[in-house]
Amino acid sequence: MASKKRQRKRQVERMGGTCVFCGMPANTIDHVPPQGIFAPPRIGLIEVPACKQCNGGASTDDEYLQRLSLAWGAERSRDAQFVGAAVQRAIERPEARGLRRGFLRTLSPADLYVPAATATGYLWAGRSFRMEFDNARLERIIRKVVRGLHFHVTGRLLSIEYGVQVHPVGAAPAGSPIRANEQHILDQPATVIGDQAFTFRCSLCEQDGNLSLWRVSFYGVLEYMGYTFREVGTQRVVMLLTDATSEQVAAAVPAESHATAVGFGTTSRVLTYVPGPRPGAAAPPA
Repeated sequence: MASKKRQRKRQVERMGGTCVFCGMPANTIDHVPPQGIFAPPRIGLIEVPACKQCNGGASTDDEYLQRLSLAWGAERSRDAQFVGAAVQRAIERPEARGLRRGFLRTLSPADLYVPAATATGYLWAGRSFRMEFDNARLERIIRKVVRGLHFHVTGRLLSIEYGVQVHPVGAAPAGSPIRANEQHILDQPATVIGDQAFTFRCSLCEQDGNLSLWRVSFYGVLEYMGYTFREVGTQRVVMLLTDATSEQVAAAVPAESHATAVGFGTTSRVLTYVPGPRPGAAAPPA
């Protein structure tokens, strides 16, 4: 045990010794995304230095992320099959009444449809249940994942002046450069861990190494975009992958916001705007 602790300490020191999430001294190794969403033997997981508070403090969020394994379509992943079975066993334990009640509150009846050669293009296939997810909680988890991925890819902590914003794929206004980012980032190579358990793509800004763009997927059923951004006074700076017209810039941000500039570069661009409220988006069906 003592030998393992020394090895872990040396590993933390080799990684810089600073928590990638809060900037405090690191004394543990955390996994991004959480290792609990993968099936054994869990090869190729991403490890980052973290303090005990950031590591252990998010354990309930990590368990919450495992529920994605029960979402509709996740069964195509062998990792989801393994994790989903474990989640079901945990819910069925007699002593887990509170967990079971909380889980059942997330379910609601839903109609099932399948593609078919009909006038509508689909056919009713019966009734099932839809699993509702807490979007705010998912976004908090994914912001942490993006921050850890940034360290993993660049080897650097995200500067304190920068933050992380995320939104579900498809939530950005149609025709906006933010929506265009969702498609253009698919040209970047994908890193896949497990059997479709986690996939990410990224692009780094050439002129500002702290600005970056991410697309992450869990079990192939939940996809999010992530941006590392910089605050400049009341304005927020994010990265674009394509040039944009003034009309597209105006469509990129909420109506309550004000787009002020589209900037520089040949393979990466920057959008500067004053952030406003963004309406929530629906989570994937289960």
